[in-house]
Amino acid sequence: MRQEMRNPSILVALGLLCLLFPIAVNAQPASYTIHPDDQFQLSVFGAQPLSATVTVLSDGTITVPLVGQLHVGGLSPDEALHRLTDALSAYVRHPVITFVLVKGTPSTVEVLGSVDRNGPVEIQDGDRLADAIAKAGVGPDTHADLNHITVNRLEAGVPHLYNVNLYNMLLNADYASNIQLKSGDVVYVPKARQYNMSMLPITLFYLYLIGAGYHY
Repeated sequence: MRQEMRNPSILVALGLLCLLFPIAVNAQPASYTIHPDDQFQLSVFGAQPLSATVTVLSDGTITVPLVGQLHVGGLSPDEALHRLTDALSAYVRHPVITFVLVKGTPSTVEVLGSVDRNGPVEIQDGDRLADAIAKAGVGPDTHADLNHITVNRLEAGVPHLYNVNLYNMLLNADYASNIQLKSGDVVYVPKARQYNMSMLPITLFYLYLIGAGYHY
């Protein structure tokens, strides 16, 4: 015996909404940033041939059936979902899409230059420049110049260079200088030209970390 549908008016209303508006469903937190080697399950309701498990390549792109290469690296899942919806709308009328993270990779940045440990540093959501530098380590022997830090970032395939004076944050409580990092950022800490010029910023940096409750 076939089970009767309950509340047919609700089902009809939902069906009309699907026809009138494209629906994109995503289960990842908004703060998550997509980066290479992430795997997502792309599902297109009513168009099974367009559904696929996609992997983010090193250049930040995924391969989408019919669409081809689509850049999603550096975007949030919500931003990528809207980009997918726009791209698939050329082939599917009012697409209903889900885009779910299947396998994520740790978010990392590269910290290079005058730090104790050059190389990748794992970051958490909300980590800022000072957090990454603290994890890489700075001390008297590094002679780090915190006045002229650079952050290289790739956004939508376009490189951007940010010059940061972290010493200004420490001296004047200018916390806007302590920028939030994104996975894939490359942080470079140059060497101070004079040893005595690096000691005051580093001392203030340690005092800042202690005040923030950071255990170095």
